[in-house]
Amino acid sequence: MKKTVFLALCLTLLLCLFPLYAKADGETSGSCGDNLTWSFNSNTGELTITGSGAMTDFDHIGNGPKKPWWSVQGEITSVSLPNGLTHIGDFAISGFTALQSISIPSTVTSIGHLSFVSCSNLEEITIPVSVTEIKYQAFESCEKLKNVYYGGTEDQRNGITIASNNECLLNATWLYNTQTNNGSDPEENNTLNPCGNDLYWSFDDSTGTLTITGSGVMDDFTYDTQP
Repeated sequence: MKKTVFLALCLTLLLCLFPLYAKADGETSGSCGDNLTWSFNSNTGELTITGSGAMTDFDHIGNGPKKPWWSVQGEITSVSLPNGLTHIGDFAISGFTALQSISIPSTVTSIGHLSFVSCSNLEEITIPVSVTEIKYQAFESCEKLKNVYYGGTEDQRNGITIASNNECLLNATWLYNTQTNNGSDPEENNTLNPCGNDLYWSFDDSTGTLTITGSGVMDDFTYDTQP
């Protein structure tokens, strides 16, 4: 009789705990830093981070917190990061195989260890001049990365501390901000043209494609002042 009661209590406890584990595995919103929250929209494929400050450094082998969106990372097609974010956490964007482009806001100063590793379809990234450190293997296994839109000059880019195993990032084409390039030809100097506080445009003459990168509000233009 006692054994039967004990087994019944154990079963009840497991049934009570199961929804908590199921929720953790399939959650679509929560916290990802002291002052940061996240949400995932399964209809649009967008991961949205809101708030300010440093993102949590995540871990994938059990020595630290696991990124909370790991169960949907293969479904994420776009990522919205807030102005006010200062650090992209270790492993945070890793394995986002459907992500093709991302813009880092101008408040970020560091990009964490393995933060973009195995983003196998990532082609473009916008990095602001505020970034001073890119850690070990941050962009490993991002072989399709073609363009890095950088908010500063080539000299400023050379001042970034970029750790080892970031060849995919270093071998991509870097395009620089024309505001500090003395009005030189952007086609000849791999430069960007500003069209907002954190927005830049470039034009591919061979394809006729106008590309806008970055985040925030675009400047208002007139017929005579549009770039």
